[in-house]
Amino acid sequence: RHIMKIISKTMLIALLTLLCYYVFGQRNSTPEDFVHKTWTYEVETKGVGNDGTYLLRITDYVKTRKEPFLEILKRDAVHAVMFNGIPAGGGSVAQPALINDENRIEEPEFYMNEFFVDKGPYLNFVNDVAIASLSVVKMKKPSRFKVSVVISIKKDDLRKYLVDSKIIKRTDDLF
Repeated sequence: RHIMKIISKTMLIALLTLLCYYVFGQRNSTPEDFVHKTWTYEVETKGVGNDGTYLLRITDYVKTRKEPFLEILKRDAVHAVMFNGIPAGGGSVAQPALINDENRIEEPEFYMNEFFVDKGPYLNFVNDVAIASLSVVKMKKPSRFKVSVVISIKKDDLRKYLVDSKIIKRTDDLF
């Protein structure tokens, strides 16, 4: 009986420890994280993808190797197409951001809140990730990792989503 009590208490403590780790140790992104986030990625155009896609090398910095950096890079790539545009390179000309002052209907906070959360709608516009191009380099100062990968973004589908969601105006409505 005494051994059963000890085993029961040990199992209870282990269960509570795992529960605390799950609840407090693994923080997922929340909508508010993206409204005030400082985006620090770099974009390089790698060339023209299939019709309606951009082929980009996205580079960002993470504090540890444990961070989900592929998801961060996917999010960065979609954000770049939406808000910053794509630089010239790889045989293609620079492309403007899909969302700008001329075509925007809603303010960014309204749609960024839910769009960029973990496993959010932004993933629907990631066409492909070239895992073979993944680069992870440990930086000395500040202590962090520089991560980059080539990603294909479905630009035409993203534009259609933004128009259908009434976030931006249709192209023919601008003239």
